[in-house]
Amino acid sequence: MPSIRSAHQLGRHARPIRSADPLVLSGVERWDLRAGELRYAGQARVDGDLERLSVAATATEPRGLAFEGTLRLVDGLAFDGRATLDRFDPASLGAGTFLGTVTGTLDAKGGVDAFTANGRIEAGGLPVGPLDVALDGGYAARVFDVRRLALAATKSDLRATPRAQWTSPRAPASASPATGPR
Repeated sequence: MPSIRSAHQLGRHARPIRSADPLVLSGVERWDLRAGELRYAGQARVDGDLERLSVAATATEPRGLAFEGTLRLVDGLAFDGRATLDRFDPASLGAGTFLGTVTGTLDAKGGVDAFTANGRIEAGGLPVGPLDVALDGGYAARVFDVRRLALAATKSDLRATPRAQWTSPRAPASASPATGPR
């Protein structure tokens, strides 16, 4: 059963507030966030409770990103769903222009500290055709860790399995440049 730690002091002790029934969330949420020069905007339709919240979200800025799946908002963040990229431009997040626009779908599962993403994308700036992607990574202690990344061009024998860690990634949290893999 989810509980919320009360900010009010009753006597000398803070007491948890417990709910007999789950907190139900339903509706449409719009967001418009700014981080330095970067802007993130969009809307999401949500339905469920903190244990299992169904989400269908579409970003309007940067354009070309959508997520449909479930979120678990108790005991840490967890997600399970499909991310869709539709002519998404990574340069809109300060990630450079070498990929060009990206189109495809990735099945994503996990949380902030550990996640996987698998699917097929096509990057307009890479002349290799569609790429099968398998990513195992995470973010903790201000380090984005790519534990495993496998890329395979479906129209050729091209395969790549780079491994890297980035400290101070550029987007989405700050506009400062990335320090690069270590």
